[in-house]
Amino acid sequence: VYPVSPFQRHLLHKVSGCFFRGCCAISRSSRRIFRHDRPGRETVPATMSSVKANLKAARQAIGEKDFKEALKLCKAVIKEDARNYHAFVFVGLATEGTESYDKAEQAYRKAIEFNESEVLAWQGLASLYEQHGAQLSDSAAKLSDVYRRLLGIQQTQDAAASTGSPFPRSEKWMKLSEKLINVLLTRGETLAAVEQLGSAAGVECNQGAVTVPNDRTTALASADLLATLQRIRDLCCDAGGPSLAPWHLFAVERLRDQLAAAAAASAAAPTEPTAASWHATLVRVAECDDELALLLDGRRDAQRRACERVLRAWFDSARADGSVGSSGSEAGAEGKEKEQGLESRLEALALRAMERLCFLW
Repeated sequence: VYPVSPFQRHLLHKVSGCFFRGCCAISRSSRRIFRHDRPGRETVPATMSSVKANLKAARQAIGEKDFKEALKLCKAVIKEDARNYHAFVFVGLATEGTESYDKAEQAYRKAIEFNESEVLAWQGLASLYEQHGAQLSDSAAKLSDVYRRLLGIQQTQDAAASTGSPFPRSEKWMKLSEKLINVLLTRGETLAAVEQLGSAAGVECNQGAVTVPNDRTTALASADLLATLQRIRDLCCDAGGPSLAPWHLFAVERLRDQLAAAAAASAAAPTEPTAASWHATLVRVAECDDELALLLDGRRDAQRRACERVLRAWFDSARADGSVGSSGSEAGAEGKEKEQGLESRLEALALRAMERLCFLW
């Protein structure tokens, strides 16, 4: 054993201390590198139980309008699971509750990035634009896009739940469609609104021709068909323009066919309708034919047939006058007055049809 001086003992103590501290630092660094910073591994390991518990607490806090607590819980979830869809939906709801509408929109959009087919974030955006659109830029255009995406998701769900129906349309789909139509009309997009109305009735427009696919003919037998056709016709009349011409012609033709079938059914059972209601249907048929004669400008044969149908309606009315049942609420002086007014309208349409026929011949 060699003698060790006090200076040597002091130096040895210092060196051993530095060596020990260096080994500890290297050990900590190696644990951080090899355990946490490897690709595909999160810095903080996510625990499923804590994520579910925080989401449940956040939903409860939103229900109690404690939006700050909800945001705190959602941030804890996002810290553990940065792509958690429901956490960003709850962030959108909470920030909307604190009137931070821009941040709410961003949160909903972030959730949609993670799952486009899930409906919750789309519904949150729709509600945000409906209630607070005035505080957001270009909200009407964004709302129409959101409605279209919701319609697509709902149509997929309806097709999956349908029992062999070729054209499934649920009540939810119809309500969303009506909302979209109203937004489009507010923005002045009449053609898009008419196309959506046609889609609700199973109608398509390809290369300027409006058609009903063979597998969708039953969809046109709904009770709301007359109202839908009348609405399409009214929108086309109000807006006008060549882009709406195919839809206008289609709506008037289909409307005329439906009304003619109703008038024929009434004439076959004269005890059921009143005379005034039968004449009213007949007048509407003649008005559709008169309108068709104008829409078919340049097609002389089709114009002539439309005018001839107006005259035929007039002759049918004159021949059947008095044979149609007059029982019901419209019987009496008021019913006769209304019937006379309908007859005068029909006579005016017939005179105009004769003038057109003279020109066409």
